[in-house]
Amino acid sequence: MGAELDRPSYGLTNEETYAAFLETRKWMMGPDFAMNGVSGLAETLQKLKNNIVLILMTNSPEPDSEAILHKLKLADVFHHKIFQAGKPIKTASHLQTIRDRYHIQYEEMISIGDNLENDILPARRLGCRTIFIDAYRLAKHGDADVIVASLTECVSVLRRFL
Repeated sequence: MGAELDRPSYGLTNEETYAAFLETRKWMMGPDFAMNGVSGLAETLQKLKNNIVLILMTNSPEPDSEAILHKLKLADVFHHKIFQAGKPIKTASHLQTIRDRYHIQYEEMISIGDNLENDILPARRLGCRTIFIDAYRLAKHGDADVIVASLTECVSVLRRFL
C-alpha cells in the first residue's frame, strides 16, 4: 500500500518521472528539436530594448534557458537574466534588486508571466504592473492589470509601449 502512494497513475516513481523529465529536456535542448517562436515577439522585444530595461527571471537552469532563448532568437533581447530564481519565494527580493540596480520604482516595472503565484502576485504586492498570460482562463478580474490568453496576445499589448 505504501509504495502505491509513491507512484503516480502511470506507474512511475518520482525518481523515474524526474529521470524521464531530464531525458526529455536534454532532447529538447539538442539540435534535432526545433522550437517555433511567437510571431513578432523577438522583433517587438528588440525594439523595446532600446527604451526599456528587459529582464528575464526564470526558475529554470541557465543552460536550458539559454538553449531555448537561442532557438527562439531571444538570446540577446534581455539586459539581464536571472536563472534558478527561486520564485515565488525570492521574487520580491529579485524585484527589489532590480529596482535598486536600475534606479526605477516598482510602479514603473511590469511583470509578465504565465504563473499567477510565481510571476504576478508577488509583483502586485510590491506595486508593479502585471500582465498575466492565462492560457487556462483561471484568473479572476483584478488578479493582474492585463490578462491575456496567449503570448501572441501579449505581443500586441507590448507593442503599445513602442
